[in-house]
Amino acid sequence: PLSFRPEEPAMPLPPSEHAVPQTEEGLLFSVMSFNVRCDFREDRKRGRGWQKRRSLVAELILQKKADVVGTQEGLASQLRDMEELLAAQGARFARVGAARDWFLRFWPSGEHCAILSREDRLSCLK
Repeated sequence: PLSFRPEEPAMPLPPSEHAVPQTEEGLLFSVMSFNVRCDFREDRKRGRGWQKRRSLVAELILQKKADVVGTQEGLASQLRDMEELLAAQGARFARVGAARDWFLRFWPSGEHCAILSREDRLSCLK
C-alpha cells in the first residue's frame, strides 16, 4: 500500500500560485483523478489525439492545484509528457504505478494506473 505524508518540516509554504491552504490541524492537499485516455489512432483521425490534449491536461492539473493525481489509461509516453509539461511550469511530480503489460518482460507498455505527487509538497513512503 502507498501512503503519502507532507514533506517535513511542516512549516508555512511561501506564497505561490500552486500553494494549498493550511489549517490549524496541519497541511491540506488537493487530490484529483484523471482518465488520460490512451492515444488511439481513431482519436488522432478525429482531431482529438494526445498531441492536441496533452497541454490541456497539464493546464487543468495546474489550474486545479492538484498535489496528487491518480491517472487511468495513460501510456508511459503520455505520463512522461505530462511530467515534462508540468515541470516546465514549475510543478515537479514524482510517479509511482505499474503498467498493465510488459514488452519482452522488461519494459512497461500498455496502459498505466499511476499516481503523480508534487515533489515539493509530498513524499511517497514505500
